[in-house]
Amino acid sequence: LDALGPTIDAEELEAWRVRLGYPAPGRELTEDWNPLEAGLRDHVSFTKGCYVGQEVVARLNTYDKVSRRLVTFELDPGAPVPSAGTVVLHQGTRVGTVTSAARCPESGRPVVMGYVKWRDLPEGAVLAVG
Repeated sequence: LDALGPTIDAEELEAWRVRLGYPAPGRELTEDWNPLEAGLRDHVSFTKGCYVGQEVVARLNTYDKVSRRLVTFELDPGAPVPSAGTVVLHQGTRVGTVTSAARCPESGRPVVMGYVKWRDLPEGAVLAVG
């Protein structure tokens, strides 16, 4: 196995997934969110024939109505790792929900992924959880 390179455990793999913003089935890829919100625009056909959800996704794209976006961010060192469903806040106002979180093995900081109402946020907004 050494020829394949170093191995990592499931917690480290999850931290890398969250840090890189890769959505996972049952977490970020559920019926609650659409592919445009999940950042999968390049994986959706707008010219293909009928498929489940096509009309909704096409309308969101045509009228630029995608208001939520899957984002990743880090918390302060020593902060607890939030659980899925924890509220994401901007200046005390709820703007989203945590879908996944893990502790980054390199920095020890929690890395968080969740859906956020990005249209409501100024450029460079600072987010919090809890």
